Amino acid sequence: MQINVEALQINVEAPQINIEASQMKTEAVRINTEVSQMNTEAAQMNTEAAQMNTEAQQINTEVTRNNTEALLKIDSKLFKKGPIDSL
Repeated sequence: MQINVEALQINVEAPQINIEASQMKTEAVRINTEVSQMNTEAAQMNTEAAQMNTEAQQINTEVTRNNTEALLKIDSKLFKKGPIDSL
């Protein structure tokens, strides 16, 4: 008799437990979807950052080249004047 009462209680509680488990699964799926979207956005941001780094490196290379050319022109002018004239 006691076993039958416990079995009835389990049968009564089981649907509620199943509902809660289903809700938890739905919430987990929603969270996983959000995390996936955030990972996609992070990957896009990393791609953009890599492109910006590449552009910055190109600009730095161009600036270095321009600075080198300017220094060579200055050295050339000083060399033409000679050591005494340049003072």
